[in-house]
Amino acid sequence: GAFALDSALERGQRPATSHAGQAPLRDVALSTELRTFIFGRGITSLEVQQGAASRRPRLVFQTSTETQVFRALQASAGALIEEREKRPGMVEAFEVICDGPAGGRGGHFTLTLAQAEAIVSGRVDLPTFFVQNVEF
Repeated sequence: GAFALDSALERGQRPATSHAGQAPLRDVALSTELRTFIFGRGITSLEVQQGAASRRPRLVFQTSTETQVFRALQASAGALIEEREKRPGMVEAFEVICDGPAGGRGGHFTLTLAQAEAIVSGRVDLPTFFVQNVEF
């Protein structure tokens, strides 16, 4: 089934949230690799930032539809697997944030390698992953 992106802002229930402009990832080479991989998947609205933990970069996408959220998750999963192969032990997970229009939220996820492998292999479909793992 479909789900609605967070429209709580429109109802005045929560202040606008934006992750734009937060600290960029200090590892410039990793940031460049992630951006190149994800841009190569046709996604152009990405900021790579320092996450809460040193081995968990934050990927912030601007999304306005569920399709864009799913594409962000799929691309993030592929990028995590690629980085783990290139740099074993350097990246343990991604914090994936999908910011919606006007500060709304499309979802917040902690994406682990096991989850990334399940997404890329098709063992879990993206709507199911979303429902089971979203951290609004």
